[in-house]
Amino acid sequence: MVISLFRKVPISFEIIEYESVDSTNNELKKLANQSLAYDGLCIWTPNQTLGRGQRNNIWETKANQNLTFSFYASPKYIIPQESFLLVRAISIGVMLYLESHISNHDVSIKWPNDLIIGHKKVAGILIENTFSGHELKSIIGIGINLNQLSFNSENAGSLTFFSGEQYTIRAELNHCLFYISKALKTLKTNRTAIEKMYDSGLFKKNELCEFEAHNQKLMGQIVGTDEFGRLQVETNGSVHHYLNGEIKMIY
Repeated sequence: MVISLFRKVPISFEIIEYESVDSTNNELKKLANQSLAYDGLCIWTPNQTLGRGQRNNIWETKANQNLTFSFYASPKYIIPQESFLLVRAISIGVMLYLESHISNHDVSIKWPNDLIIGHKKVAGILIENTFSGHELKSIIGIGINLNQLSFNSENAGSLTFFSGEQYTIRAELNHCLFYISKALKTLKTNRTAIEKMYDSGLFKKNELCEFEAHNQKLMGQIVGTDEFGRLQVETNGSVHHYLNGEIKMIY
């Protein structure tokens, strides 16, 4: 049902492979600073040595086992105030990619941009935006656990963990970019569909959960996100809005 929304020809990517790099986002940022980055330029490596997650967290990945890449986007149809639309679209693209491999477990989006299978984090997205007037320029980094089975965090998992299959990294890069490109096409033509798909795919939506916000524990349920991408959590009959970093789900 979801995939039928994507009827346009996907955007194209030009892929550059690095044997090893500390961070694909950092490498792409260097090119952007030299005015050498352009829409669809993608850098990937099978050995990312110092990947980053949200708020400077380290993205744990073992060499030649996972998918780590970054690409550049400058969507003219999004103004800076709407930048969370890009988070929604990329998250949906990665979610659909994971769903193409997994049929016996739920895939969901842990707000704002982690991908969960069951209760395990399998993928993460780091989007770094810059603004030039009304023009949005983004470096989008994605890490997906493919074949790795052991992690330092008990909340981490991989596609292999759930499917029992082994994956060829380079082929999975093409596969993932295919779904991302279709999601971006849909964002351009039908942003309302993207907004609805994102909210419907939120991890533990409409379930009573424990959260920590402003150094206090609370019980509430996620009801969606607002136009700015803030998480909407209902507690005691009232809906509260939280920015990234202001609330943490305990699960």
